[in-house]
Amino acid sequence: MSHIPYTLCRSGTYYYNRRVPKHAVKTYGSFIRHALSNCPEEAAAYSKRLGNVLEASWSTTTKVLSVDIEAIVRSFQPKPSLLSDYVN
Repeated sequence: MSHIPYTLCRSGTYYYNRRVPKHAVKTYGSFIRHALSNCPEEAAAYSKRLGNVLEASWSTTTKVLSVDIEAIVRSFQPKPSLLSDYVN
């Protein structure tokens, strides 16, 4: 187990590990498990963001919206850029 909500740590990697509510199982399956990071601070940030997005997606029991978990995690990762990209 991990001190970060909805995560577990195995072999130095934090995984998002969350049981899905019964009304959202058809969309997500019974568990969501996704590798987050080796860094606890990054994993905590990713887990919090994923938690907020997932809660919003299944907050209603009438229609559960699917969420691209990998895209959410990628959106938090730094994007490498070149200094020349900013120079005219």
